[in-house]
Amino acid sequence: MASLSCASTLPWTPASYPRPSAGRCLTASRRAPSLVIVAQGKVKKYRQVILTDDIEEVGKKGDTLKVRAGFYRNFLLPKGKATLLTPEVLKEMQLEQERIEAEKKRVKEDAQQLARVFETIGAFKLPRKGGKGKQIFGRQVLSWTIHYLFSLVLGYLLQLTHLHLSFQTPLCTHCNL
Repeated sequence: MASLSCASTLPWTPASYPRPSAGRCLTASRRAPSLVIVAQGKVKKYRQVILTDDIEEVGKKGDTLKVRAGFYRNFLLPKGKATLLTPEVLKEMQLEQERIEAEKKRVKEDAQQLARVFETIGAFKLPRKGGKGKQIFGRQVLSWTIHYLFSLVLGYLLQLTHLHLSFQTPLCTHCNL
């Protein structure tokens, strides 16, 4: 086999580019490395994720799902709607769930205590003037009025966001005529 000449080891060059002399010929061992592709194993088709938001027809916040890798990569990850299931994320989600459960338990106990107080006190009467036919016009019975009355009776302030008005009897029966 014939020895490789300098011209056969170099890539094509334009005529204006000077050729190296015979002593400075680049060989295959001195060239820049070519592109090397290394297989990393089989690609995972599915990913275990935890949803960070409610997604219609997929799941609710905190659900653990097995989804396709493309769905996670192209939809869930860019929109920030899910994170990969790792031990750290799983532990964080469990702590968050315990905190939420403790808060629900505290709110339920407060509501039960408030219900016991209302049972012992009885009905509240809030005198307001009514018109013809025992009708109350305008906004004479406001939530802040009832809130203030409850605060006076109970001795401590209620959170106004938890006050929902519902009457067992019509308001006109409570009117002063």
